[in-house]
Amino acid sequence: MGVKPTIEEYLKIACQLVIDEFNEEYRQIDSKEELRKIANEQFSLLDMCNRIGGVFKTKVHYRGNNIIVNNNDFNISLHYLKSYKSDKGNPSNRKPWKEHKSQFKWIEDEISLGNKGKNAYIICWFNCIDTFCQVMQLGQSTGSNPYINDNRFIYFPFLKKTNIPAKTLDIEYNYSQSYEKLKVNIIGCNKDIDYRCMFVGTKEDKLHFAIYY
Repeated sequence: MGVKPTIEEYLKIACQLVIDEFNEEYRQIDSKEELRKIANEQFSLLDMCNRIGGVFKTKVHYRGNNIIVNNNDFNISLHYLKSYKSDKGNPSNRKPWKEHKSQFKWIEDEISLGNKGKNAYIICWFNCIDTFCQVMQLGQSTGSNPYINDNRFIYFPFLKKTNIPAKTLDIEYNYSQSYEKLKVNIIGCNKDIDYRCMFVGTKEDKLHFAIYY
């Protein structure tokens, strides 16, 4: 019997299939604002869970925002990021950092317990934003353009700073590292574990994913 694909290999394929679907569906939409409206009004976390989980067909069942694949002993948590606008018209992300931090810590703990390859955390978002900070709280404080919190920034190795010291408007995607097994350089007692992130997407894609495992 051949070697089974790893969790990131399964999920890379699953994410790419969803990206291809959305690229075809929205190929004629060039406006970021129109795409943002579609992202916020037509899709939910459940939609994204079903699309990723559907790749595993009858092997899968769902528990909240977790995709459980018993045959492979996979537990996959997913968050769908949306970019809203405040009453003043400024971009506003709704999900607090602590919710993402708890998921990053979950993956860290599972790896340290020897369960690498069994769990993954996925974030996905439409490519309709000017900066990733419009869907993720990476600033040291609130406001339109605060300085980057580096203790948060370390979880996103697919981003790069365009200025030092960097503010939230000084980061962009490093598309040259798409589909690579990037190291997440966490700090603390587990800093030596093999914690990885894979960014799935290109500049032209309508949807982006990041897989943590």
